[in-house]
Amino acid sequence: KELMRINRIRNTSPNGSFDHSQDPFLYLALQGVSNFSSVQIRADHKPYMTLAVPVKRAGNIVSVIIADLSIDDLSVIRSEGTARVSGDSYVVDRDGFIILGLNPKELTTHVNVGSRRIVQKIVTDRQEANGLGQEDSYTNNDGKSMFAVGVPVCLAGWGVFVEQPMAQAFAGERIV
Repeated sequence: KELMRINRIRNTSPNGSFDHSQDPFLYLALQGVSNFSSVQIRADHKPYMTLAVPVKRAGNIVSVIIADLSIDDLSVIRSEGTARVSGDSYVVDRDGFIILGLNPKELTTHVNVGSRRIVQKIVTDRQEANGLGQEDSYTNNDGKSMFAVGVPVCLAGWGVFVEQPMAQAFAGERIV
């Protein structure tokens, strides 16, 4: 049973408790495991995820703290990075969905890139990709060959990627 709800975005009613009994992250926390839910998209098209942390006293779990975390607060990746070149930067969740990036349409349409070998290498195998491995490049939906690099964010099971069309990524190499 939810005992208290605090929300920094909107007012909440003390009587408006929420039933978490069907949420798998709650049961993991009750077993002593801090964990994240999959990324969800709110009605306002903003991504968030839920964190569940067990609270222990004298070695026993006495309650669980559940927090919805706005991923949109990490929007610096949208305004910085590769915005000035014809590439892209994005974050992929453990299920292969783009949860943060330069293209807002990818967030609202819930784009899944989990079939890309580079995504599997980073998210599933938790290995870095320096762009030089055969599995690091791929052909995008527009038929362009892409050069990509990425790193895993192991705690959340995410991957952070930067990509650019292969022709542009190696354009300076042809000049020399």
